[in-house]
Amino acid sequence: MAGSKIKIRFPNVGKCICCCCLSEDTSMQVCSIIMALYLLYGAWASRNDFFSLVTYGATFVSNVFFTIGLFQSKLNYMIQYIYIYLVYLIIMIVSTVFALLVAFGIMGSTYSSKAYNSMETEEKAVVGFSIGIVVVMVVIPLFIEIYYYLVCGSYVQGIEKTLEDEDFNRDLEDGKY
Repeated sequence: MAGSKIKIRFPNVGKCICCCCLSEDTSMQVCSIIMALYLLYGAWASRNDFFSLVTYGATFVSNVFFTIGLFQSKLNYMIQYIYIYLVYLIIMIVSTVFALLVAFGIMGSTYSSKAYNSMETEEKAVVGFSIGIVVVMVVIPLFIEIYYYLVCGSYVQGIEKTLEDEDFNRDLEDGKY
């Protein structure tokens, strides 16, 4: 097994939800362009933080190659994106969990103080609503990115399977089996 490849297996997700009325290929192309714009915005928004800029920038460049691979049917351009986007997702999940833990740790110590206990019920409701909004605004984009990763992986895996089947059929027709 010295020369065997490490493969990531994905569930068969189908096409992306945001482009459900399009064909699978067109849906993947549109979603990858949307994700490229999202990553470009992330790089622009984090231009003062070097680590985030490098993370978003590398993922954006990888997404551009993935999009080129989608339009030109180049499997090598698509496969690299699966691994780079996985690293990006791991970084995003760890940083999001860490940020939420820090935020709730700070908020938890704030809420146990006398100031929170002396608040009116309306003020407590506003604070609770604000916490809910923050969690939703952080967690929902992360879930969308995870879903996009699964869609990309499923699509690339389907392309790989199709190419393997075509190669097998070609060999079968040539009498190699």
